[in-house]
Amino acid sequence: MHPFPKAVESGDLDAVAALLADDVVFTSPVTFKQYPGKARAWHAVRAVWPGPG
Repeated sequence: MHPFPKAVESGDLDAVAALLADDVVFTSPVTFKQYPGKARAWHAVRAVWPGPG
């Protein structure tokens, strides 16, 4: 399994953050807005992360 889905499935937030590329773009399916860059994308991911369980 690729490291990114493995990190997501295991809930390893540090690994998820480390695996994001510097030029990643997070696209929200709810707001249809793009969040370019690692810091902005990570902020968006954390906002929607469901948490454990």
